[in-house]
Amino acid sequence: MSCIKVLMIGNANTGKSTLFNELTKSNRHTGNWYGITVSGEQKAYSYKGHQIILNDLPGIYSLKLAGAEEQVTLDALKSNDYDVVLNICEARALARNLYLSMQLKSVDVNMIIAVNMADEQKNFKIDYDLMSKKLNIPIVSISAKKKFNLNALSDLIIHASNKNFNKKVLDIESTIQNINTQHAYEEIDSLINEVKTDKKKKNTMLNKADKIILNPVFSLPIFALIMILIFFITFELCGNLFSDVLHKGINVLARRTEAGLVKVGASIGFRKLVCEAILGGAGRVIEFFPQIAILFLCLKVLEDSGYMARAAYVLDGILQKIGLNGKVAYTLLMGFGCSASAIFTAKSIEQPSIRLKTVMITPFMSCSARMPVFLAIASIFFPKFTYLIITALYFGGIVVACLLALVFNKFLKINLAENDFFIELPPYRFPSIVRVLKNVWQEIKYFFIRICTVLFLVNIIVWILASFDWTFSYVGLSGDSILKSISLLLLPLFLPIGITKWQAVSALLSGFVAKETVISVITTLGGINEVLPTSMQALPFLVFVLLYTPCVATIAAIYKELGKKWALISFLIHTAVSYVVSMLVYGLTILFTIYSPNVIIIPLCIIIILSIIHAVFQFEKPKIRRKE
Repeated sequence: MSCIKVLMIGNANTGKSTLFNELTKSNRHTGNWYGITVSGEQKAYSYKGHQIILNDLPGIYSLKLAGAEEQVTLDALKSNDYDVVLNICEARALARNLYLSMQLKSVDVNMIIAVNMADEQKNFKIDYDLMSKKLNIPIVSISAKKKFNLNALSDLIIHASNKNFNKKVLDIESTIQNINTQHAYEEIDSLINEVKTDKKKKNTMLNKADKIILNPVFSLPIFALIMILIFFITFELCGNLFSDVLHKGINVLARRTEAGLVKVGASIGFRKLVCEAILGGAGRVIEFFPQIAILFLCLKVLEDSGYMARAAYVLDGILQKIGLNGKVAYTLLMGFGCSASAIFTAKSIEQPSIRLKTVMITPFMSCSARMPVFLAIASIFFPKFTYLIITALYFGGIVVACLLALVFNKFLKINLAENDFFIELPPYRFPSIVRVLKNVWQEIKYFFIRICTVLFLVNIIVWILASFDWTFSYVGLSGDSILKSISLLLLPLFLPIGITKWQAVSALLSGFVAKETVISVITTLGGINEVLPTSMQALPFLVFVLLYTPCVATIAAIYKELGKKWALISFLIHTAVSYVVSMLVYGLTILFTIYSPNVIIIPLCIIIILSIIHAVFQFEKPKIRRKE
């Protein structure tokens, strides 16, 4: 079986990763977004006796730029470790995509062109045969989403690999820099005029949508309403119904399991381990699977429809005020899923200072692992306002992240005038149900694996430490155990934020491993009402969980991206911020019990409003250019 190595090169939003998934039967994350692919990924598939190895490189617009994605592509081209270059273009953006094709042609690579999304040619027609003759490059039209012409593409790859093509050793950077950009676009325009025939364009509702969605007045309120609607659907409308069903099912399973263990004569220690640590602790997290799944589903639908790119455009103005730009929006939004994964997407940010700030503030976005903690505690102490409390926590994390970015501006030298942001706005598309469900399944599967591994292991370790003393004698959860003695030593540090129980300290310590373990450990060590007796203690505890140091995986991601120094700084910043803010929240809850709430709320609201106005207008708004 012969082996054919293929480099997949193309602009962002041309469907490279979707094509990669369809050909190799993979489940790689795809979406209408620049930066989905931040490094090359290789995978092989078999076709007609050949093993075709695809290397999906990051989406780029030009080889002249000096970003991380462009460097990955240049390195792959200079390695000469390939047989065919597969240049993916999009039918609806062919003129723009062909600029990269012209650059690849100039460095004399063995190239073929696949024009993706050919099924969306509703207002125009392209003569691909004529285009192939004019460029002297093999071209095939495909639709990765609808699996159209993929076999023809594989045939073309095999045919191109069989050509007697001599690779030339060129100075690729010099060759690319010598290309006359204006002349190249003149050639592209001439070519498009010859091969493309326009039909009468219909003025559809989608064509008018951006006039409202991207309107300077309405864009931010629309974005806020969309996010609030997502939280309402997740935490109030649908999530509770399914969670209640799971809660009842887990309770029935725990009772029947305990009854079965009693019948077989299992020891009391083993029964408590299984029913309290495993089924009780881990089950408390599993109950909130529906909310996590619904949140991921809503975000994936927005991403697949093309709205996420528009969200970045909308948020760019605000982010410019704090020394960032719209390109970081995707990293921050991904932080609501997993902070560690989100941090790795920051590779696509060219400016080092902006990339550093993005990595440092991303963990303040409340990740999905914190959601079970919020839901479990808020539903007990604030049953009528659970949705509002959780929404406030999510937005609170965003506010803290923005304020921290402003603080970083004082220490990092950032030229805001060069903080330009360019983004391609993909067309609106009806979300692919299959692709959305695949992406949601990948997220849920990852979360479930964490529960079956990390969560079970942590719960078992915590139960053992909480049930045995230093002589390894069984003392039960109420005895002077190893965990209790350690937590009692640290308890005085947590008294200023309202924590008075050693069990709460133990839960927070376990959160360093994984945030979802916080609620499972609380359940294992006596339950929420035992560990957090009042709402005065519950609220600052929730704020502390929101802001305190991220999990080990996230710290490791920061270490990999920024180094040991910034990983340590991140740990210290999160610890300090969470402590100070939680202490303030605890102090305010005490004041609310003494004085009328209006006495505190009105001055506090005035201070917050004035602080926001000062933070927003203390920076001169830089001129920005947006590319659609």
